[in-house]
Amino acid sequence: MTASSISKPTALYRHYDAENVLLYIGVSINPIQRTDQHIYSSEWTLDVKSIEIEWHENGYLARSAEMIAIRNEHPLHNSMHSKTKTWQRNKNNAYIAKFNVDTLADYISVTDESSSKVLAYFIKSINNENLVSGTYPRIAKETGVSESTIARTIQKLLDGKFIKKIQTGVYMVSPNLIRYGSKTVGVIQMKLWMNA
Repeated sequence: MTASSISKPTALYRHYDAENVLLYIGVSINPIQRTDQHIYSSEWTLDVKSIEIEWHENGYLARSAEMIAIRNEHPLHNSMHSKTKTWQRNKNNAYIAKFNVDTLADYISVTDESSSKVLAYFIKSINNENLVSGTYPRIAKETGVSESTIARTIQKLLDGKFIKKIQTGVYMVSPNLIRYGSKTVGVIQMKLWMNA
């Protein structure tokens, strides 16, 4: 993390396997792009089936949370901040944001850096109803991506059932891929998704 990025909103992310065993904890201002980098550099990523993302106001807060999480949760593949080599399963049923990596990897592999910024905007901007608000000009201003690239990326996300358009500038992100809150909230969001 660079000095210029330390003041930006930063994500603490957790990688889990199919049995919900915690594999890795990290921080990044772009957790999607960072996950893509892990895929090419770490063998353990073949076991990753879901990712949990928790946004923090800045890099300092995210790094502090990372250090505490690694010490308390004992991920299998972290050595930094880890005091023990005892591994345990994560039993947390309350999801901050959870999505299926097999599905999301499809989006990552077919997108360039600009499209990844649009995808990151959607993930970062989800509210507790799984809605994202943003017109093309607003997304362009926040991401630095051209409106034509935004339109193409949004169309790919629509075609892939990653999002549904609710009205102009308002989209719902599939709760099958990402959701905030408890399992009960997830059930409500699924009903809303099915009726959108």
